[in-house]
Amino acid sequence: MRKQLLFTLTIAFLQSSITFAQSNTREKAEEVLKIARLTHIASSTGSHSHLEPADYIVDSTSGRINGQQFLVFETEKYYPINVIWDGDEITKVRFNNYKECTLTWKDGKIINISKDEHSSDYNYRISYSEDGDGETITFTENKLLGGKTLVVKEIVYKDNKVQKVSAYYNKTKKPCIGSLHEYTYRPNEIAIKITTYESCKTKEVRSVERISFAIKENNTAKTTYEYEDEDELSRSNEYTYNEHDKIDKQISIRGKNTTLTTYEYYDNKLFRRVETSTVSDEFHSKMVSVLFDLPEQDSTKPIYERENGFYKLNKEGNLIYEKKGFQYRELINGIWSDWKYTIQ
Repeated sequence: MRKQLLFTLTIAFLQSSITFAQSNTREKAEEVLKIARLTHIASSTGSHSHLEPADYIVDSTSGRINGQQFLVFETEKYYPINVIWDGDEITKVRFNNYKECTLTWKDGKIINISKDEHSSDYNYRISYSEDGDGETITFTENKLLGGKTLVVKEIVYKDNKVQKVSAYYNKTKKPCIGSLHEYTYRPNEIAIKITTYESCKTKEVRSVERISFAIKENNTAKTTYEYEDEDELSRSNEYTYNEHDKIDKQISIRGKNTTLTTYEYYDNKLFRRVETSTVSDEFHSKMVSVLFDLPEQDSTKPIYERENGFYKLNKEGNLIYEKKGFQYRELINGIWSDWKYTIQ
């Protein structure tokens, strides 16, 4: 009886230890991914800076979190951030599959992240404070920009959301604000007001940009950009998705310019992209990118529907330009030119 009881208690203890270790591991990965995401926001500007959390990247065998996907509203594409484990510790993170940064820990907090000691990009000292407005995480560049300017980004984080990002530029002993990002969250929408200031001396507002990210609903997502400066044209991007959750169509509008982009897939891979542009509803251009040859070639179809290359069509839909590899030719006055070499 005693042996059975001891065995039962031992198993319960081991199970409890495993559960605690798994929970601790998950919390550590989540904290690293949070700081990594905020590092990207601190290092980026404008609409490209925001990353919206999506699915975790999980090891299918151990169940351990190895990273997370983040949605970039500007492009409607996913940006992965991976954590790199060394035993039970996370020592590095990798941004978008190529930018690797080293982490320094102290008392359970990340206090430094660095890609390269000679670069100001993704190279910060990190500090933390908290008040009624939420947690403020401060990113201070380890390397001075241009050898003179110290850039400090303060990010207010509350309820698992970014609330505000303030950028300060310390050219003298007194820091001055360079830009302010203010976030507003609504059902199926994230709005960001970006205020940029003229200089430390005048503190005048240089520009105000309002960005609205409509989160995907009914296979449609939309991003709009509005500016208080009358000389800056407002613009928008609207995306439509197919049944496989891939972009099927994109409509981009900037002032009187409209571009319709359609996407075609083969074997679930992007195969063909067609961009048709108009100005004041009048035809401007049509460009076709075919990313690879179709395995089964149908000679009755135009080459810009089946062969790898870049093509241009006129208003009537006739081919007027084609580029294959490093060679191109174009239709001039109804006659095709010789093939010429290009470095692009």
